[in-house]
Amino acid sequence: MEAADRTSRQKMVNDLEQKNIVLKNKLADYKDEGPDKWTSFKTEFSHDMDALGKALKDFTLNNKK
Repeated sequence: MEAADRTSRQKMVNDLEQKNIVLKNKLADYKDEGPDKWTSFKTEFSHDMDALGKALKDFTLNNKK
């Protein structure tokens, strides 16, 4: 594996880890403020989780090439 590929992959891993940390913090910092806030939080969090899942899938597919 070339150094440029290794550097590129490491950057992707770092980005994914950072996104994971942000999501963990959002979940840990959530305070129950009623059903409307929960619905909004849940929708946004689910969207973010889907995006992270897609990024992980894309990363693993790119590494198999």
